[in-house]
Amino acid sequence: DRVKAALRACPAPTPGVSPLRGIDVTCLATGAPVDLGSLLAGRPALVNVWASWCQPCQRELPVLDTYAGQPGAIRVIGVQVQSPQRDGLDLLASLGVHLPTVYDSTGAFADGGAAAKTLKLPAVLPVSYIVRSDGTATVVREPAPVLLSVDAVRQAVATYLGGAG
Repeated sequence: DRVKAALRACPAPTPGVSPLRGIDVTCLATGAPVDLGSLLAGRPALVNVWASWCQPCQRELPVLDTYAGQPGAIRVIGVQVQSPQRDGLDLLASLGVHLPTVYDSTGAFADGGAAAKTLKLPAVLPVSYIVRSDGTATVVREPAPVLLSVDAVRQAVATYLGGAG
């Protein structure tokens, strides 16, 4: 399933501040455990939380993948939750999405989990966050909670990073 999905590798861990440091996830590309905060530290990123059964997620993921491949894009990292790893790998392969993606293997994003508390995770999916270089994160609500065009992604990045990215 991992070979078929052909995901980009998870970013190398970097030093820096992140409220998500110490939250263990699994890199879907390799199956290796990684620290989410270490992946996000030091540079801006768009973090997209999704599940394989979520229809809006299935429409948004290809858009995020297209955005991530364009010049000037900030890093995009997917976080698969509430569904089996294999289902996520199969979905990404069928959509042709190759974003670096992690799997919530410890329940950090579940109700009451460390990431859910830190990010104030809403009860609906998908949800995206802009994580700044200083580690602060803001849920994307503008231009819309579900980003269905590359222009919408760019607008969200500009809104939450003040034009950077």
